[in-house]
Amino acid sequence: MLLSLLTICLSACLAGLRVEAWPFSCYPMFSSPFVPQELRVCRIALECGDGKLLWWRPHFYKLPLLLGERFAWCMGRPPAVRARWLRPLVQETIHCIQNDPGVISARKVCITLRVVTRAQHGKWRIANQVIASFCISSGQVRT
Repeated sequence: MLLSLLTICLSACLAGLRVEAWPFSCYPMFSSPFVPQELRVCRIALECGDGKLLWWRPHFYKLPLLLGERFAWCMGRPPAVRARWLRPLVQETIHCIQNDPGVISARKVCITLRVVTRAQHGKWRIANQVIASFCISSGQVRT
């Protein structure tokens, strides 16, 4: 009983200090070390009629993550492979967006590459770059 109470107190103290202290801070099944500058994430944004980009947030919250990972995989492939996989992925994305009741006035879908960079003053900065876009009605892709 005393040992478990001591362990809980030690865990709380280390969590509050944000100190790396194995085994209290090691969760290999949930995370792994990475270099932030190498992190690349594809997100799906919707372009409204006025040109404003809004992140797509459907009811099924993991759907943009899964589609974004598939777009990132596609864009990292040679053009011949990319062409074969991109069309069905675009059609699937359009189908999901058209059947999402939360999407009202989107006219275009933009696949956005998010990259983390470090500014000169040491702060982290997120840069967004549209790597592909397509009209919801036509499904024609522009990269």
